[in-house]
This record gives sequence, structure tokens and C-alpha cells, in this order.
Amino acid sequence: MNFLQSYTLPVSNNIKRFKESDFALETRDKICIYDDACNIVYFYTESPDSKRVLGIFKAVAESVAGPSFAACNVLLEKGIATAFMEISIIKDHPFHWATTRPFPFIIVYRKGYPINFYDGPADVAIMANFCMNVANMDNFHIRNEALSVKIRNEMWIEYRMKNPLIIGPTPSGVAPQGGPKPIYIPAIPYRERKEIE
Repeated sequence: MNFLQSYTLPVSNNIKRFKESDFALETRDKICIYDDACNIVYFYTESPDSKRVLGIFKAVAESVAGPSFAACNVLLEKGIATAFMEISIIKDHPFHWATTRPFPFIIVYRKGYPINFYDGPADVAIMANFCMNVANMDNFHIRNEALSVKIRNEMWIEYRMKNPLIIGPTPSGVAPQGGPKPIYIPAIPYRERKEIE
């Protein structure tokens, strides 16, 4: 019995569809690409999370100039999924770090080499800011752990400031449907917020 498999593909002129032929699969580097530009590549599957982030990735690609954007469905391009799996087994492979996360994920490439992850929230504005200002920075790479951690923390602080945790009704004190007075929990402690103001 034959089943026709349906695959989700990026529908945007600003996102290249990366296939097995775009990767150096025949080399020991395997997950390197043949495109020398600064590329932000989204690797995904058919999971609901993958499809949700693909929509965000598309919105970012359509609003940001500078880096190139590409997407790769690893269920359709099985050789790429195999390459990630093979490198994950070799602990001292220079790109082992790129195989340590489950799909979906985003890798930044420069000169054909993977240099770092996008390690922030699935938020259009924050991801767009990252793509415009960070991906092209010469000192943004996996070996510069201090910068990577700083950028990641700043992205998550920005996200938590935009999306605070609210328990109960709104901070204005107006209780919806006659509920209790609100308990408002800031997204980050006041001390930390003062440090970034």
C-alpha cells in the first residue's frame, strides 16, 4: 500500500529551501554548506512546534535585510538528519555541539561553517533583532561562550519583560468577572530590571 507523504515547505521568496545537495555530506564536515554568505538555517520536522516556529521564521525572513535565510525539512532531506546523527556520535568532532539539540533549531552559518545557534525565544521582534545585529558579528561564534551567554540572556530578559507572568487578574487592579484583587509577578526581579534600565 502506498501513502503519499505531505511535507511542510517554506513558502517565501526570502527563504531558500536547503536540500542534501546544499550540504557537504560527502566530507567529514558533513553539515557544512556550500553557500559562503551569512546564512541563518532553520532545521525542522513536521511537529506542531516546528510548524509554529516556521511561521515566525518566515515573518523574520520577510522583515530583515542582511543575512540569507534558509530552511531544511530533515524528514524530506533524510541525508541531513543522518549527518547530524553521525556527528552526534563523534564526541570530539568540531561540530558535535551542533548536534546536541532536538529538532527544530536554528544554526547560524558563515563561510559555509556552522558558527553558533540562535538560542533565544520564538519571538519575531527578538529574532529579527538578532538576525540584523548579531549573526554577522565576527566575534559571534560557539567558542566565544561569554558573548553567546550574554546575548542569550539579554534576549530572554527582553522576552520576559514583554511577557510577564501574571497570576490572577490584570495589574490595573480591575478584576475580570468580579475576581480577587490581582497578584502581579514581574517577569524578572526588580533588582535585575534596574540593572538593564
